[in-house]
Amino acid sequence: LWRIPAGRELVKVSHISEQAWGGAFVADTVLVARKAWDLARYDLSAPGKAIELPNSAFPQSRLVAAHPATRTFAVAPEAPNLPAQLRVFTPGGDSFVEKLSHNLSAPAVYLAINADASRAVATLRTGNLEVASTTKADEPTLKIPGKFQRADFAGPAGRLVAVAPHTLKADL
Repeated sequence: LWRIPAGRELVKVSHISEQAWGGAFVADTVLVARKAWDLARYDLSAPGKAIELPNSAFPQSRLVAAHPATRTFAVAPEAPNLPAQLRVFTPGGDSFVEKLSHNLSAPAVYLAINADASRAVATLRTGNLEVASTTKADEPTLKIPGKFQRADFAGPAGRLVAVAPHTLKADL
C-alpha cells in the first residue's frame, strides 16, 4: 500500500515556449518533456531537482508518448512547417537510440502507444489518424480518415478509441 501526498511539489521544470507544456515518463525517474520548442530528457532521481541529461534533445519534436515498461517512446513535431515524421526510440546504454521512423501525411497534434508497445497512433492536424508499428519499419501505416481530435488505445485487447465531435442542430 502506497501513500502518495497530494498537492506537494516534488520538482519544478520550467520552459519557454508558445504553447502548453507536455511530457511523458519513459522510466521511473526519467522524464521526456518540453524544453522551449524541443523535447529533452530529465533525470528526476535527485529530490527536488530536474537534471537535464546530455545528448537528450529531440530537435523540433514537441509531442511525446511513452510506454514506461519497455522504455519505448515516440516523438513527433507538431508545427506545419516541419517534416511530419513519427520517430520511435528504445533504450540504448545510458541513452536512447532511434529504432525507426515513419513519415506522416500531416503534422501530428497527439500521440499514443498501445499496451504492448507494438503500435503508435498519431492524431493529425487534418483530423485523420495514422497507426504505425513501433517494431517494424517496413510495415505499412494504417490511415483512417475522419475529423478526430484525439485517439488512444484502451482495454485489454488494445482497441483504438477516437474522439470525433459532431454538432447536432437542436429541434426548435
